[in-house]
Amino acid sequence: MDFEERLLNFIKKEGLISSGDKVIVAVSGGIDSMSLLFALNRIASLLRISLHAAHLDHMIRPESSEEAEFVRSFSKSLGIPITLGRRNIPDICKKIKGNLEEVARKERYAFLEEVCKNVNARRIALAHHKNDLLETVIHRVIRGTGPLGLSCMRPSRGIFIRPFLIFTREEIEEYARKNEIPYVEDKSNYDIKYTRNFIRHKIVPLLRNLNPSVEESAYRLVRTANLLEDFMNKEIGLFMEKNVHKEDDIFVMRRPESTFVLLEVMRKIVHEFFGKIPEFEKLWEFVKGFDKPSHRVNIFGDVFLEKSYDMIAVGRTLNVKNFRKRLKEGFYNVNGFKMRVIISKEQENVDRKISVIFNLKDLDEPLFFRNRKDGDKIFLEKGFVKVKDLMIEEKIPTFYRRRVPILVDSRDRVLWIPGVRQAHTKVVGGKGGYLILKLIRWPFGYLKGGFSFERKT
Repeated sequence: MDFEERLLNFIKKEGLISSGDKVIVAVSGGIDSMSLLFALNRIASLLRISLHAAHLDHMIRPESSEEAEFVRSFSKSLGIPITLGRRNIPDICKKIKGNLEEVARKERYAFLEEVCKNVNARRIALAHHKNDLLETVIHRVIRGTGPLGLSCMRPSRGIFIRPFLIFTREEIEEYARKNEIPYVEDKSNYDIKYTRNFIRHKIVPLLRNLNPSVEESAYRLVRTANLLEDFMNKEIGLFMEKNVHKEDDIFVMRRPESTFVLLEVMRKIVHEFFGKIPEFEKLWEFVKGFDKPSHRVNIFGDVFLEKSYDMIAVGRTLNVKNFRKRLKEGFYNVNGFKMRVIISKEQENVDRKISVIFNLKDLDEPLFFRNRKDGDKIFLEKGFVKVKDLMIEEKIPTFYRRRVPILVDSRDRVLWIPGVRQAHTKVVGGKGGYLILKLIRWPFGYLKGGFSFERKT
């Protein structure tokens, strides 16, 4: 079976392209992408598709503009329309202080998606092959990854397809030689200061000495990892739907029994909601600290993992803004806490765990809700007790303690910590009426054994 027949069968087997599709072909000018454009053009009529080439000049090397013209000329010779783009990657890197390889990749994918939208295409074809896949696996292992981190470079993901994934670099080079396909050689591909080039030129040859078919072995491993990821994504999705609660800027859950499930849930949350795959070492460092009542690890930037008792939080560190809200009758929503304030002439029985009642005549008004301050104390039967100590005693997770709306009087004395304790007062009959406060909803895991929910009032 020749090269083009194998390519055609792979595209059909994987369902990469449908009849009538317009396909963007990403062309850098190198041997892989030029061969992809040539090969797809040869079988386009059999697939009943149309092609549109796209090339982005990264402006990294002096000859990049000449390479763009080279790609344009080759596309024209095949009768394929092309869109050329330019991005000054070095300037962008300086502005955002980013990694050159990562910034170039991000800008390239954004450009391809833009072209796809502009020409009304349905697929974007990339020239990745088995050698690229092997290098990616090695890179992830070196960087640190879990089992599902080996899942990568699928034949298709969204609008992106990889028709060359069944070929090795050597097979593509042989195809290019036979068909006299022109290409440009990027000298930077040999610069081993770049991690991927070091892997390609230094590590892979050593592995080939042990196993000449190491690319095929990596391909099978990744295909299996992809199946495992599909299964686990379904299971993790069900777990998250039932057990993970979003409270403003953080995701909160009870610690699952399975450490593997916890690792994958944290990885998924960080990746999907904070835009970066976390290093496995960071996740493992977090798990190793579970013998402590409270434990926190910063993943990257301001993204953190925190354990407090049996609760796990994943979120972005934000400075909790000081708040001070004057109390009046009605409903209050503060930091995930919902409360109802009632002024009544009649005394009523209340659930003392989540509600309080005061004689209005005994209060120093006005009253306020504010967040906890260092040194706050509340007066109980045994005397003054630190609010922080009470929160620890009640096992209030550390990531909630600054967010709790505490009730204070005009002299800033603490009267009530919702769901925790009321200041020591006696409620007896009087003509002044009563102030009743009810905690209707609270963040998930705030109270021991209590879930985030809303009570009927």
